[in-house]
Amino acid sequence: MVVRSRTIVWSSGVRPTDPLGGSDEPRIRSKRLAVDANLRLPGYDNVFVIGDAASVHDRGGELPMRSPPAMQAGRHAARSILDAASGREDRPPFRYVEKGTMATIGRRAAVADVRGWLLASWAWDYIRRDRPIRLILRSEADPLAEEVDSEEPPH
Repeated sequence: MVVRSRTIVWSSGVRPTDPLGGSDEPRIRSKRLAVDANLRLPGYDNVFVIGDAASVHDRGGELPMRSPPAMQAGRHAARSILDAASGREDRPPFRYVEKGTMATIGRRAAVADVRGWLLASWAWDYIRRDRPIRLILRSEADPLAEEVDSEEPPH
């Protein structure tokens, strides 16, 4: 069966990169490295692990391999490094702040788990007709897509 459309589907794996090249450091089931409450590799005070490589536990669960947790973890690790360089090493443990999740489906539809600022950010983009996420794709001509484009829309 062929469904005629002009849709791009993109997916990627969820296996983390291995920054230590298969070392014996503690890992969880998804092969991510276990970290302490300050995002450090256990036993190494000056080695921070963030993003897809880190298994960060927060409020009884593990943080997903998504960019918001990785960005917040990166800021926390950077502040910890700056504090240590300045002689202050009393930084509180990392705590992820969930701001919500939303996937837009066209201009007037979305699926969302909204908590505050994400909605405000979306509303600002909606009012300004801003489209901050864009997909730029270069490819060979697609005969099926050209055929779909040349068909008259149903009445």
